[in-house]
Amino acid sequence: MNKFNSFIQSMELNDIPMIGRSFTWYSSNGAAMSRLDRVLLSNHWLELWPDSRQYILDRSLITVH
Repeated sequence: MNKFNSFIQSMELNDIPMIGRSFTWYSSNGAAMSRLDRVLLSNHWLELWPDSRQYILDRSLITVH
């Protein structure tokens, strides 16, 4: 984890804000939650598109028959 965090810092990446939910993964019983998915953007990207956000949509299961 420390090496990954060092990489993010050395590449000057930014973890942009999430809209919609605080977590991207929930256990089926709702007892555990985590933010597994991240969007990392460069400073150059954010200069071009300063209002960049990640929208977390409702989780749904698709059943194939």
